[in-house]
Amino acid sequence: MADLLLVLVVLTFFGLCVLYAHGIERVIGRDEHAQALAENPSGSRAGPATDAAHVDTPHDAGRGAGGPA
Repeated sequence: MADLLLVLVVLTFFGLCVLYAHGIERVIGRDEHAQALAENPSGSRAGPATDAAHVDTPHDAGRGAGGPA
């Protein structure tokens, strides 16, 4: 009987957690980052491809095409 009570308490707890999460989502709206991941699960960004060998940083800003000066 105690096992059944524990299972019911655990299921009730997780059910309340799900309801709480849905309620918060309804109040403040969906998380934009989570929504973007849901639309594009690979995490890649749409747009022009970047050179994987070198990505411009603020240090490289004045150097032009992305290579060392």
